[in-house]
Amino acid sequence: YTDADGNERLIEITWKEQTGFIYDTATLEKLEEFEYKTGHGNQGWGITYNPSEEEFIVSDGSKFLYFWDRDTLAEKRKVGVTRLDGRDQNQLNELE
Repeated sequence: YTDADGNERLIEITWKEQTGFIYDTATLEKLEEFEYKTGHGNQGWGITYNPSEEEFIVSDGSKFLYFWDRDTLAEKRKVGVTRLDGRDQNQLNELE
């Protein structure tokens, strides 16, 4: 993703440690370490970036997708995902 200053960055979240990392893409130098919370045991299953909204989309293995602000990493909202028949879609993962 591109940060507010126009720098290319890489973000990573851990599965069970509730820790995330931000790296410089050119050098892979760790620039930031942060803690996060989700609703499903605070697990991090997947993360992707939506550049048009400047936000991350995070999955935790539940039916929810969490939307985080690019600059503050604060949760902006969460959305429950259901199947066409109305059943919850659990175990959301592998966001791209």
